[in-house]
Amino acid sequence: MRIVKIPLKDIHEDSFFCFTSRMEHSRLRASLLKSGVRAPVHVHHLNGGYRAISGFKRIFLSRKLGIETIPAEVVDHSRLTEIFIQVIHEQVVQHPLTLVEKARITGICEALHMSREQIIHEILPVLDLSARENLLNQLCTVRDYPAFVQQYLERFDVSLKQALIFSPINQEAQELAVNIASRIQLRPVELSEIITLISEIGKRDSKSFQQVFDALHLDAIIRKPEQHRNAVIHQLKMILKERRYPRLVKWQRDLGDIRRSMHCPSCIHLSWDETLESPGILLKATLRSSGDVEDTATFFQNKENRVLIEKMFTVV
Repeated sequence: MRIVKIPLKDIHEDSFFCFTSRMEHSRLRASLLKSGVRAPVHVHHLNGGYRAISGFKRIFLSRKLGIETIPAEVVDHSRLTEIFIQVIHEQVVQHPLTLVEKARITGICEALHMSREQIIHEILPVLDLSARENLLNQLCTVRDYPAFVQQYLERFDVSLKQALIFSPINQEAQELAVNIASRIQLRPVELSEIITLISEIGKRDSKSFQQVFDALHLDAIIRKPEQHRNAVIHQLKMILKERRYPRLVKWQRDLGDIRRSMHCPSCIHLSWDETLESPGILLKATLRSSGDVEDTATFFQNKENRVLIEKMFTVV
């Protein structure tokens, strides 16, 4: 391996091989200020200059700090794929890759003309993923998301399933969804339910994502500064559920009202399937003392409670 010093001005601002987010790191910055760039980057000849293959953070920070040259290994074009795979291995050892970074890697591999079979069987296992074609297809979906969606996902340790919440909706709806999530700090698992509800309402009512959002006046709820985020999220979901499942929401409220009107001791808990797909109710008694036994017996002997339970059966 031959290391040479090359002028930073000769390295194109080209992100073809970059799969990590370019974030400034204080420790790296301090190291560059003290000792300069010690670990060489990889580059290859391109259009009278060089294109970086690795070391994007070092190059980025060096430019900011006014460093003029950087040590580099100039890679022959015939070794680009080999060196890029080597870079992937080095990155995986240094820090866990985000899902978005893994998705970007598959795109670079395709641009290097690697076959799908090679990516599936040689690259996915390196990325700590099973060598399965459907996983590659899902990564390709994430890779094709707009930059603002990828930036949102990179803030969380998301699974592939969570990342695919944006795939059924168009770019306009994706932008609105990310805007909603950013304003009330929604995690992907929370955003997923909201996207699903808005999409289902839109499909049923032949309205766009934005039209449903506007028709239900959801922006007014999000803009309430006095409300805690959990209260805002709960209110959003309730409005959407009432519009999407009006009868189900009514039944849930009826059951809640009946439960509240009962004389339930603290040792007894009544619940039911939230979807109301499973019939019946679940009554759970937690007995920790003889007093709990007496309270449970009194609960069942109360005729009013028995009438109310019968009333619940008519709902579930």
